[in-house]
Amino acid sequence: MAQPTGDILIVDDERSMREFLGIHLRRAGHRVEAAPGGSAALAAMKEREFDVVITDLRMPDVDGMVVLAEAKQLHPVWPRPSSFIPTRKSSWSPLLPAPRRPSRP
Repeated sequence: MAQPTGDILIVDDERSMREFLGIHLRRAGHRVEAAPGGSAALAAMKEREFDVVITDLRMPDVDGMVVLAEAKQLHPVWPRPSSFIPTRKSSWSPLLPAPRRPSRP
């Protein structure tokens, strides 16, 4: 097995997504903790520091943007990347400006 290369927190209310990502990241040598929602993720981040947080955006208890904001507050000089993965019930739309249609001559 490869040497662990990072501590990763996976946050998703869908168990299958947590397990899928966890399997692949562990195979790649990472230490992985999975949280079934935003509240559990916030508790985990208070217990230990993670190199990367992979989170769903929309979850019933605490959404992914709150999770990432709290991660930054807990570790204000956190130089590590954070990310989220939109799933079938999420979308990029709240994060991106509406596309502009090209003007026609």
